[in-house]
Amino acid sequence: MKTKFFIASFAILSNYGHTQSTWNTNLNNGTSLKFGTSTSVPLDFYTNGTKYMSLDDHGKFTINGLSGSATGVVFVDQNGVLGRLPGSYSGGPCTENALPWSQGGNKDVGSNNTIGTCTLEDFILKAGNLNTIFIKSNSSQFVGIGPNNSSPSAALDVSDGQPNYYGSGTSKNHLTLAGDDNGAITSNAKMTLQFIDKFSIYENIQSSVVERFRINNGILSSYLPIEASGDIKRKSTTNATCKIITENSLGSYEFKIDNTGTGRISSGGTDYLNYKASLNNYPQVWIGGPGGGVKPIGTHADFSFAVSGKIVAQSIYVTAPSQTNWADYVFADDYKLLPLSEVEAYYKINKHLPEIPTTSEVKKDGIDIGTMNVLLLKKVEELTLYIVELNKKMQSIQEYSKSNKQEQK
Repeated sequence: MKTKFFIASFAILSNYGHTQSTWNTNLNNGTSLKFGTSTSVPLDFYTNGTKYMSLDDHGKFTINGLSGSATGVVFVDQNGVLGRLPGSYSGGPCTENALPWSQGGNKDVGSNNTIGTCTLEDFILKAGNLNTIFIKSNSSQFVGIGPNNSSPSAALDVSDGQPNYYGSGTSKNHLTLAGDDNGAITSNAKMTLQFIDKFSIYENIQSSVVERFRINNGILSSYLPIEASGDIKRKSTTNATCKIITENSLGSYEFKIDNTGTGRISSGGTDYLNYKASLNNYPQVWIGGPGGGVKPIGTHADFSFAVSGKIVAQSIYVTAPSQTNWADYVFADDYKLLPLSEVEAYYKINKHLPEIPTTSEVKKDGIDIGTMNVLLLKKVEELTLYIVELNKKMQSIQEYSKSNKQEQK
């Protein structure tokens, strides 16, 4: 049987040329070993009666087992078996017809332009042979950036994965955010910054980094300058009290707005300086004494400025609403001065001068300094008129007495 096989093989291979050797199922040797066809007919390779590979006369090599519906890439698995991408195979991509990514860029991949995992494994990117970016496969899908940051605690966690680094004496680079051309970093929703120990804002000034703002252990640093082109706000979305506290070794002060819309400066639980715009948008300011910032009510509820306690000043000006209120009208020719007898009768009954408020009225309502000064000036001017009138009468009496004495002589 073996003899017949070699005879048939020789008959077939003899068509290639008389100089070629016969190939057999054993090993072959020689200096001019060739295998193939000498015409334009392709050389086909069969297994179990099925053609799987073909080599045409232009050198084009076809492997039928690697064909597919799209352009692909040939790979070799760990067992040395050829496969293709895209395609379905053990360890292949999750999406049929998905091409592998290449470091030179990708094109013609259509809707399959994705990279990652489709099983319950995290997607990890390396740099310098170190795991650097971690995308979690669990329901959180958090992203961790930084070496060892394989368990991110937020949607985006940028750190070295060692939250207790502070105070270790080792400098660590964590999250850095760069804004637009105007330095703005914006968010279309709520933005929250959480920190364990310290939060600082720095400014680059002529290649030097200067700390401008710091919150340390929940306390706003008081020794650092705060420079900004806009406002510094602490805002509450409800009507709850919102405050800023400043403190040093000598005491603390609170700057706050309470649930009534009143701005206050407080210390030790006592509101000392208070501010509020009234219903007609006319501002009111009042300073409380040791008992706190109790807003005046009743007769003087329409005040602009109120003080509970003493006021010390080198000069105070009270402007009259109208110059006609000043008491110079007492000296007018048509002014009617009450006779002293009527004044006497009035104060004997009422126990105070006409137009002057009573003790009970002063206790209840206080006095208007401007009005009281006008009244006092009026009484002084009326007193002047009384004195002048009495002086005239005394002069008349003196002259009459002198005249009588001369006649008697």
